[in-house]
Amino acid sequence: MADKELFIRTVQMVEVDGSWNIPTAVLYNQDGSVIIGNSAFAEANGENLINEDFKIDLGRFDPALQTTKRQYMTAANQSKSALQISDDFLYEIQKIVKKWLVSRGVHECKNLVVAEPLSMHTEDVSPDWLVNYRKAVRRLIEGKTVLSSTGVSVRFIPEPFAAFQYYRHGIRHALVSQRTQMNALVIDFGGGTCDVCIIQTTKDGDISGSGLNKRPLAGKSLPIGGFAINRAIAEHLIRKTCGRLEAAIKTGLHEYKDWHEGRRKIELIDKRYRNFITHFHRLVHQVESVKLALSRAVMDWDLSSDRQFSASLSVPTDPFDIGGTTTVATISITEFRNVFVQKIYSPHLKPFFADRFKAGKSILEEAVLTVILLSGGSANIGWLIHLLRRDFPEFISGVPVVQIPDYQEVVAQGLAVDCAREFATGTSDFKGVTYNPLFLLLDPDNAGCEPRAFTPRSPSLPDVRHQPGLLLPTASLLSSFINEPMQWKIKLSRPPRKKLDYFFLQSTLDQSDIRNRQNVEETTVHTPTECEFDSALQIQLTIRKDGTAVPKFIYRSASPSASENSKDGRKFFIDMTDASGGFSEAYIGLDFGSSNTAISYVDRAWVRLIEDRSRDAGWKELGELVELLPGPLALPLARFIGEHAERATVPPSISFIESSLCLAAYISYLELCCLGLQRTTRIFKDFAHRSASYLWHMLKTVHQQMGARAKISAPYKKLFEASNLKTVERAIEMWTQARHDLTSTEKDGALAAVRLMANVSHSVFAKAKFGFFQNIQKEPFSQRYTGRFRVAHGKPPYSTFLPYSGKSSFSEAEAFLLVEEADLALPLTPFIFWYPCNSHQDQDGGHCFFFDKIKEETGGAIATYKAAGFMCHVSINASDVILSELVHQLVKFRTEDPRLELVQDLKVSDANR
Repeated sequence: MADKELFIRTVQMVEVDGSWNIPTAVLYNQDGSVIIGNSAFAEANGENLINEDFKIDLGRFDPALQTTKRQYMTAANQSKSALQISDDFLYEIQKIVKKWLVSRGVHECKNLVVAEPLSMHTEDVSPDWLVNYRKAVRRLIEGKTVLSSTGVSVRFIPEPFAAFQYYRHGIRHALVSQRTQMNALVIDFGGGTCDVCIIQTTKDGDISGSGLNKRPLAGKSLPIGGFAINRAIAEHLIRKTCGRLEAAIKTGLHEYKDWHEGRRKIELIDKRYRNFITHFHRLVHQVESVKLALSRAVMDWDLSSDRQFSASLSVPTDPFDIGGTTTVATISITEFRNVFVQKIYSPHLKPFFADRFKAGKSILEEAVLTVILLSGGSANIGWLIHLLRRDFPEFISGVPVVQIPDYQEVVAQGLAVDCAREFATGTSDFKGVTYNPLFLLLDPDNAGCEPRAFTPRSPSLPDVRHQPGLLLPTASLLSSFINEPMQWKIKLSRPPRKKLDYFFLQSTLDQSDIRNRQNVEETTVHTPTECEFDSALQIQLTIRKDGTAVPKFIYRSASPSASENSKDGRKFFIDMTDASGGFSEAYIGLDFGSSNTAISYVDRAWVRLIEDRSRDAGWKELGELVELLPGPLALPLARFIGEHAERATVPPSISFIESSLCLAAYISYLELCCLGLQRTTRIFKDFAHRSASYLWHMLKTVHQQMGARAKISAPYKKLFEASNLKTVERAIEMWTQARHDLTSTEKDGALAAVRLMANVSHSVFAKAKFGFFQNIQKEPFSQRYTGRFRVAHGKPPYSTFLPYSGKSSFSEAEAFLLVEEADLALPLTPFIFWYPCNSHQDQDGGHCFFFDKIKEETGGAIATYKAAGFMCHVSINASDVILSELVHQLVKFRTEDPRLELVQDLKVSDANR
């Protein structure tokens, strides 16, 4: 596998309109068209009903029964089941993937690896949830020929296991990649579920149990995640705004829950409460942006921290009136924390973790946890770890948490890692492995359930004779037993002459513990009449590929003179990873999440490419720079490293060079304007538009003017050295020729130019941080402001920040270059700014827009900006209510180069999180 982090920094993620995260959302138009993801939100514009949070329902019922169960109303005024909505969503996803593959010269991909939650056993969810979910996803994907004319094979891997692969073999974090035994607690807290698992490794840090399998322990999933948090916030805002209607609100929330969970049809609910459901459901969707804004404003997740920051949104003054007025409701960080603790953590997460820690401690035999790994968007809510440390110090006190900028894409990239390891080793690390122990208690004729030892009869079964009641320990490798009966024998206190009560259990020997019972629907088999018995009862268990287990109780074995006396028990689901799949040339990794979906792609040629590049010092250096350069440079650089066939409209190498020149020219020009111009100049007037030749001309002209006075942009002077000048100008020539396919000589030249531009850029941004100020507030009784500076380096989203204090307030739309050592900042307006985009509402802080060109029209000047890393653009004229000031500034710049000022007298510190 590739050295250091080159693999994970360049993992091939399928992009949709420039974004790797696709909201799991569907909009049905009246014309019959289906729109998904960010495009659904942009099209709906807050008015139409968007279908979300339907994934959990896929496992509630058998796919054959889905259409007769709960129906969701759509914007097209049609009702659809979760299966039907998922079918439409996944079909559109497959079309997107197909288009992405074809653009890279790949016409078929026959293998899909899907991330799945762990087993769920709650009052609301059947033990068959995972069986139903796998059936549904296979039915929706394997039945289509979009990705391959001969169909697609689907394999599943639990989300926490994919997360482990990301940390262990992807970024190779020091706490996880070391050659020592680990007990890693993995918490995947996403939009719809919270999955918990402990993964134990050997002293080499890599294997435990049988074969190449790590040892997964005490895994279970709880259907609580980001959507539940959104509902809790929405409930808080409704009650806060409409407290006078408390009794009706209580009933409305009850009706909403019954409707949302499929127990009540909307048409059978009173009109007033139907109105409430409409308002509340819309509010649940709207609070997502509020939750993100509050989360990003938290500078210290300590439970005693008191950060004064609020966010707001419109709430109906009467939620029972569909055409009523609205009012603005606010929620502070403190209120958000209280809602999370009181409505999510205390009633749901705390008892769930208590159960998992208890199960894990028992299985680990008093060994301690060594590291905590997080994944999922909701894991960014840092109060969770602080609460767990407070309430369970005996389990996790002092256990380090691996910190990364954002946990949203961990599972999707972990899928790619697991797929790549399948190429390297010939098998996935987690295929056909149990992740909870399986116990069996037997009660013959009401004699009582006394745990007794089972003796394995089938070769290769684990020896469990030392632990009465245990049938299969955690991490049993069962892939070789699929559809092959496993047998044990047991001596009972008496033969079951009338009946045999049986209880398959996980993590317990208490048959009354319904949550941990595997066979819930049936617990008794009645003995056949005139049955004869052997001295020992035989237990047979046949496990199918989908994880269902069929028990059989053999009272007397067959002999030449007599037939077998036996009775089949009812099938149940065993906690085991998917055992299907095979070895092939390419894989799509699908993280089909409740709130967001992400897709990765791996093929053998790409894995070999990264392995080769990981051994080259130059490529390794580029890989390390991905996380150090500003986002507008990091994205095209990552694409360039991982691209083995430059088939894009603009090759990734050229895209990176263009972005680097653009940032260099704008930063240098604005620094010149801040140095105090000694005479009138008109450099910008000669800048017609953002093209290679104009950017390069501006950059050279500016540095001729500045000379030795350049400070922030001084490292760019290295580009003008004789050998480097030739390298850059060759690359610009390639760009102007606009070739789609470069020759091998041109590719070598492009690589040399990329290395040069990346290293020179790093010299600038090692001392100056690119980003924007956020959450600026005036301090009480003071002329100073406080907030933070968000550092926009590496691939988005950006979660590194520097606490700020100073005499100036800033808009979050303004881009700056912060020189921390000198306590000053270079404003990058009007050339660069941050602004939200309706098509990509999930982008933190919006897009980073770069100036492209300005044209004089009859009605006035129009300025065009292009989003860094996206196809989005904005055109601004002098009448634009919000952005017109940018046009006014550019018009002045065209008259003569302005005299600007650096922002000084500011203080920042290097505290992060």
